[in-house]
Amino acid sequence: MRFGYSLTTLAAWATVAYMALGLSLVVYVLWFWVLKYIDASRIAVYHNVQPIIATAVAVLWLGETAGLVFIVGGVVILAGLIVTET
Repeated sequence: MRFGYSLTTLAAWATVAYMALGLSLVVYVLWFWVLKYIDASRIAVYHNVQPIIATAVAVLWLGETAGLVFIVGGVVILAGLIVTET
């Protein structure tokens, strides 16, 4: 598979840089900083809430649609997490 990197826009490269630096580096630094002050078991609870927050942001802010299959799948996954963590 070939891809023409010379045709990639500056906005696309900025997005890649944002994903690499903004979402990876910063989040990992924050994660380890929080671990310094709070037990990992307490942080793990908030880690499981992240997909719910991301879905709410996508629906409310970006105008995405969350259909019935998506919601049922999310409920099944959350139920599995609750079963395995209790």
